[in-house]
Amino acid sequence: MPTILIADEAGLFVALETTPVLRAGCRLVTVRSANELVARASTVGPDLLLLDADMMGPGLGRSLRSIKADRRLRSVPVVIAARESAGLGQLLSERDVVLKKPVSPEDVGAALKRLLPVARRRSRRIHIIVPVTCRFGSRRVTLRTKDVGSGGLFLKTPRDLACGTRFEATFSLPDPRIRGSARPISAMCEVVRRVDPDESDLIPGVGAAFVKIGRTDAGFLKRFVSAARA
Repeated sequence: MPTILIADEAGLFVALETTPVLRAGCRLVTVRSANELVARASTVGPDLLLLDADMMGPGLGRSLRSIKADRRLRSVPVVIAARESAGLGQLLSERDVVLKKPVSPEDVGAALKRLLPVARRRSRRIHIIVPVTCRFGSRRVTLRTKDVGSGGLFLKTPRDLACGTRFEATFSLPDPRIRGSARPISAMCEVVRRVDPDESDLIPGVGAAFVKIGRTDAGFLKRFVSAARA
């Protein structure tokens, strides 16, 4: 179950408690200060951060630097609601989102729709290396996975693929029901996370979410991940 850590004293994101976010199986944890944010992030291990810049005050930059310096937390996507975005860019990665106040429910919903696939990858993925044929328009390249989940996959690649890039992925996974057989999977993917080559303690590549996948393939992936994690 993905955990969303919220720093929100004024109730800016309180609407989340009555939205499909919870019905989708997310756990919400709220903190009330910048110091508490860093402490809880270290113990809770959130999958997504929702931050009110006004509530965080001058501690926002310090907290973000601490989180981004922690190898366990640096890949956690961040959504910040702020009156001004100046100065935030150097603290965030390209997958993070800054929402300009006043923030509408639609703004928050769009950010969550984009980033929740990144959050869900943590609880539903397994390590497996298989070749993947990726089609970018008329161009095809073959990459390899680091892990695969029911909602997406991580591809090992030094290629510069920006967040938001879409491509068709075709790969095969062993069928646990039939010994020695493999099941082909095809899905439309979108890059939602990048790990750059200079992050020496991580494997360079991209995390991609499935944005369109057949019901049969999706069902097989769910069973495959569940069987592998059992």
